[in-house]
Amino acid sequence: MQTTPNRHDDQARSEQQQALHSLVQHSAQEAPAGHPSRRALAWAAALAVAVIAAAGYWQRAGAPVAPAVPAPPRPAPPAASDPAGAGLKMSGFFSAHEMVQISATVLARVKTIRVSEGSTVKKGELLVELSNMRGDNDVRSAEQRLAAERLASQKAALDVRQARDEQQRQSSLMARGFGTRKAMSEADLRVEQAVLELSRSRSNIGDALANLDGFRETQREYAIRAPFSGVVVAQNARVGEVVSPTNGGSYIRSGLLSLLNPATLEVHVSVQERLLPQLQRAGCALVSSLAQPDQIHALPFRLDRIGSTADRQRGAVNAILVPLHPIRVLPILETSADVQFVGAGDSRCATPPLLTHQNP
Repeated sequence: MQTTPNRHDDQARSEQQQALHSLVQHSAQEAPAGHPSRRALAWAAALAVAVIAAAGYWQRAGAPVAPAVPAPPRPAPPAASDPAGAGLKMSGFFSAHEMVQISATVLARVKTIRVSEGSTVKKGELLVELSNMRGDNDVRSAEQRLAAERLASQKAALDVRQARDEQQRQSSLMARGFGTRKAMSEADLRVEQAVLELSRSRSNIGDALANLDGFRETQREYAIRAPFSGVVVAQNARVGEVVSPTNGGSYIRSGLLSLLNPATLEVHVSVQERLLPQLQRAGCALVSSLAQPDQIHALPFRLDRIGSTADRQRGAVNAILVPLHPIRVLPILETSADVQFVGAGDSRCATPPLLTHQNP
């Protein structure tokens, strides 16, 4: 292995050659002209310069040089602890797949509201009563008619029994020779009429019952009940206001209440496909609300599922996160969420927050 000569060694060798050459010239000048030693000294100086130059050349060309000892490698700094899946920060939004705005199905006035914002209700529980005086009167009239038809049916059944008793008595008299054919015919006719009246009264009972059921079904539209168990998140109407199925202007409301099932709360995050393995290995995601930072901060969520559709242009999919525990404050839906994924050993993934709303 050849190495480039040290610049300092070359400079020192050059200085030696110059000093030797000066010494030889000085000795030759001091000798008298024509003196034989003067010529000998010149030849000796030339020979010395040639020897020194040759030695430097051969040293540069092929002289063995001690191999350089490589410096020991420096130890690599210890890698920073980065649990799998930790450190990812993303943005998302709050949503729920069981939330409904409850509206009136008829034009009416609000009579009573039995709940308020934050109330926990069960499926089928009465929420709002609408005023329907005409419907109330119709129901009462139908009930009265039904009662009258039932009473008439009872009387018709009694008439049938009495007519049959008379028919049986006339038949017995005829058998013993005391009855007449006219009396027997009249008894038979009364039985037929009583049976016909009983059948008519029973048909009237069916009609009255169907009429009452129809009025009661209409009346049910004035009683607004919870379609599922959840929490009332908004109250849009007040007692005395007129409501309708559609927006009828500034004096008529369409919505009554908004109901949410807290168990169906979600956070939707758009995730690059290449980050999915890290996302799936993360311990949990700490979610904060940008609209409610003082109420919803670093709540633990977990990855529930990956959406069935993808954004091909961006190479991203929709990841759905659900809370690990029932959350303390319901978020404003469709608002932004700040999402930070942490490792599986993070204690915040295991400690539940204080609860005020239990799952229905």
